[in-house]
Amino acid sequence: MLGYETRHETERFIDTCVAVSQETYSAEDFAGMLTKRLPKLTASLKDAFRFITTWDYARPEVINVSSLRMKLRQVQYTDIDGVVVPKPVGFTGNLHDYLQGVHKQRLDVMVKLNKEVLTKILRNLAYYMENPDGLKEHRDTQKTVSYDQRFLDSLINEERKWLLEGNRSSEAEFGELFGSNTECLNAVALINDINQVRWRQANPKDVSHQVKALQQTAEMLLDTVKQNQEPPSKVVMVKIADELELAARWVEWFSVMQTRIIDTTTAMKQMEKVLLRAL
Repeated sequence: MLGYETRHETERFIDTCVAVSQETYSAEDFAGMLTKRLPKLTASLKDAFRFITTWDYARPEVINVSSLRMKLRQVQYTDIDGVVVPKPVGFTGNLHDYLQGVHKQRLDVMVKLNKEVLTKILRNLAYYMENPDGLKEHRDTQKTVSYDQRFLDSLINEERKWLLEGNRSSEAEFGELFGSNTECLNAVALINDINQVRWRQANPKDVSHQVKALQQTAEMLLDTVKQNQEPPSKVVMVKIADELELAARWVEWFSVMQTRIIDTTTAMKQMEKVLLRAL
């Protein structure tokens, strides 16, 4: 999970975005509000994305499916279901079922994060940079991204089901994590495939590069807003704040998923060693 400092910087930025987006101001008060809020928004923007993107860029470990298969074929599930093995810290439930959910749904979202969220928001911010008059628009604009907050919330809730908050346990009986020897082997194949796809199509380096471009464009845009003698329309400013908030929340989710997958891989690599020694 994200550390306290990361959460603090992210929440500070998101709170500022929410304040711009949701607080009620008259047209006369809005320019004054921007004078107060924009410096905070600009200052917290860089820190928020910098802390969120402190990822592990190492190539994922690979778990040896063949060696495990040979060993597990030699024993009955009921003979080893009580063997204590490593698990991801705080994890609860069936590890095979969890990895199926990651593989079927959440991995695809990680792969598409750049295209469906970051690139679209970056393009929208760039539009206002290239067309400053667009900052004065008073009409509602179409939704930029299809991956909205409701979809993000559903992913967060799905992931939360598998984590015991405050529980730091890192071991469990084999039978608690898998319903059969076959489930264990399938889970190993799943985590290897998840890591292969993640490395090739959702590499944190690529996401980090796009986040940096988004951050720099947003900073330039906010500076433009501050320097303009005529304030932007509230409609446009709310849209910009909403999109920056959404981008931060999605990148934070991506960071959490990176951590969960890496933790799971590490635990299963250790599990491989324990099982090969014990059987």
